[in-house]
Amino acid sequence: LISSPHFLSEAAPNRQGSLDPELMVMPKPVHMEQGRLYIPAAEMEKHFGITIQRPVTGSSVRIIRAGTESVLPLEAPPVYVGAAGELYLPLRPVAEHLGYAVHFDQQEQLVTVVKKQ
Repeated sequence: LISSPHFLSEAAPNRQGSLDPELMVMPKPVHMEQGRLYIPAAEMEKHFGITIQRPVTGSSVRIIRAGTESVLPLEAPPVYVGAAGELYLPLRPVAEHLGYAVHFDQQEQLVTVVKKQ
């Protein structure tokens, strides 16, 4: 899903409406904190087809997908970025909770998110 700012994913249709994995531009920058990649919760909702219950406080996040609610414990707390305090969540635990694998290509600085087989 990213690097500066690219998104490669089979999680949801890309912006052209296709399910073919391809690079996608993220409208907002990613955030790195303590070696963890955070992305805007709104982008997660759009690309994974989920709803994230707000406010997110403490060490867990409530996720609704296809009418089913689950609670994901977070090892790292959510962060709020920018003057507006936009909610960012760590990508890997959320993606893995939803059944996706996250791979980071250090050389290309690209993160891919693919459905686990």
